[in-house]
Amino acid sequence: MNKRHPSWSWIALILGALFASATLATVPGMASPTAPVLTEAAIADSPAQAKKPKISRHPQATTVRAGKKARFKVAVKGKSLSYQWQVRKATGKWKNVKGKAGKKKQLVVRATRKVDGNRYRLVVRSGKLRATSRAAKLTVLSKPQLSSQPAASRVTSGTKAVFSATATGGALKYQWQVSSDDQKTWSPVPGGRKATLSINTRTRDSGNYYRVRVTNRLGSVTSRTALLYVDSTRQDPARIGDAIMLNDWGAGFVVQIGDVLETGDGVVMAQVSVCYFGEGSANAWFDLDVEYLGNDNVVYDNAGIYLDGDIYDVPRLYTNGCADFTAFAILPTSAIAGGTWVITDRTSFIDRRVAYVAGPW
Repeated sequence: MNKRHPSWSWIALILGALFASATLATVPGMASPTAPVLTEAAIADSPAQAKKPKISRHPQATTVRAGKKARFKVAVKGKSLSYQWQVRKATGKWKNVKGKAGKKKQLVVRATRKVDGNRYRLVVRSGKLRATSRAAKLTVLSKPQLSSQPAASRVTSGTKAVFSATATGGALKYQWQVSSDDQKTWSPVPGGRKATLSINTRTRDSGNYYRVRVTNRLGSVTSRTALLYVDSTRQDPARIGDAIMLNDWGAGFVVQIGDVLETGDGVVMAQVSVCYFGEGSANAWFDLDVEYLGNDNVVYDNAGIYLDGDIYDVPRLYTNGCADFTAFAILPTSAIAGGTWVITDRTSFIDRRVAYVAGPW
């Protein structure tokens, strides 16, 4: 069988064609049809070579008087830069500052109460790359004004009482004050330097008044007063002479004694003043219970004994009418010490008010 060998002439032609193709690709001024040529300009403009803008000086927090102009400035390095200022209120999202003013390197804002507390920042772009500045707060100064006042508070001993006020004016400082002598004198509340005051209460705090003084460098304003009433508990009873607020009734224990009867039983007695603040008229003996809670956790009353001048002798009282009566309870002598008076207002079936007053021993 004859073997066929490749023609050497055909091999020479193929090698010559390949050599010619390689030579053409390297001839100056001629480009290979499959390999694009990158110029220096194209290399400089490529994403790999582009630089992110650099903010070397950020906008600073600014305080100005109402009606003046606030200016926010930055220092930025980069090429082909564009600017967009953004604003965010105390609550909310960042939004672009509208108009031409928001597209300049420096932002100028007219200071009004409406923009007080706003924060501003700048977004700088160079092509598709961007840099964002830190935020700067704008504080607009005007004479302090109160838009909301503190309100009276009623709480139970051992819980917190909260007073608050809202003011405008910029760069505000708060100082809460307390009066324990029916607003004759006032003292600063330690730590009370915020718009909201929260205090832990005791029964002895009942009857205190609170107010707040708000200042800045343009002036000051003082709020209305707010009364604190603290309901007593057995663990923290009221004292003789304290004013007690119930539902439709107010009361106060003027004086009290503890003694031992000839029978060997103990007796506690107290002079009680009551005032009716409800509508129409009411009877104290029908609305109020005055009893003694001994240290043995037993509640004692008059044991069916009636005295001249006791609660049953109090006449019907009309709105703002007041009267005095004698309350007493008979109990073992050993149960007196550490006991408390308990006065209950039954005028509300939903919310019966109970107050505690420390006993005589």
